[in-house]
Amino acid sequence: MPMRLIQDGSFDLQPSWNLAPGRRARVFRETDSGQIADLFHWGFLPVWANTTVQKPINARVETRCK
Repeated sequence: MPMRLIQDGSFDLQPSWNLAPGRRARVFRETDSGQIADLFHWGFLPVWANTTVQKPINARVETRCK
């Protein structure tokens, strides 16, 4: 159970309200065999994308057309 893992110190968890794209996040999720902790890559990858290479998340307006 995730709360047990947190309480016994198995994970060094630091809450964050600001998770930037490209960072990894600890996520607790339910599976058929119970609750588990996993690391996930946080970001957006649309279903129509033909590559999994990370792209910039922002750009300067002055260089947009280059």
